[in-house]
Amino acid sequence: MDNSSLLLGIQALEGKELLDGRRVLLCFGSRSLLSLFRSSAIGSSVVATASDQASALALLQSQRADLLICTDGLTEGSGISLLEQAHGRFTGLLSLLIAEQEHPDQLHRAIQAGCHGICVGSRVGQGTLLQALCVVCDGGTYIDARVSEVLRQREDPAHGRHHQRLTTRELQVLEQVVNGHSNAQIGIRLHLSTDTVKSYLKTIYQKLEARDRTHAAVIALRNGLVP
Repeated sequence: MDNSSLLLGIQALEGKELLDGRRVLLCFGSRSLLSLFRSSAIGSSVVATASDQASALALLQSQRADLLICTDGLTEGSGISLLEQAHGRFTGLLSLLIAEQEHPDQLHRAIQAGCHGICVGSRVGQGTLLQALCVVCDGGTYIDARVSEVLRQREDPAHGRHHQRLTTRELQVLEQVVNGHSNAQIGIRLHLSTDTVKSYLKTIYQKLEARDRTHAAVIALRNGLVP
């Protein structure tokens, strides 16, 4: 990963208080990236760092971290496997993946695991890191535009099955989810109460057979349900 690009992304966090109250665990294969993050504006929220999968899992438990930020490449294990195990063990954990590789199957595994946000490493200098953290910490789902393109190209065995089952309003709500908006933001944009948004989402999940908002967003992208 280009450290200069990541440095620009980290510098964009300066002066932001989006991680107030969060307990952050960083897990990167690159120790230089760990140092960059520790010395950044979010450093005060970091409770532990790791460079391998096993250490990260142990620290998630011992340090009671509630936000995991990781790269896919680690010194041992992988960020994707870490996400799968972490979300299987720790209820309520938020996660953000900085993807160094754009392999469709790996990106899909991360989302299937329950990852709340994915940035492409080469694009974090364009402000995607700040945007992703804001969205994830606000209860939304962030999928980098480049990741969306990759997922759209991945064949879905159920392609075409879902579109007829969603109403126009449900598709509007789903589009807002794909764009990374929280329930409160969706309500404001579509002039709906938060409870009504939650009701729409419950119906959408049932119709799409989706586990959560991230899974619903992936189904939408892979089936062309949103622009």
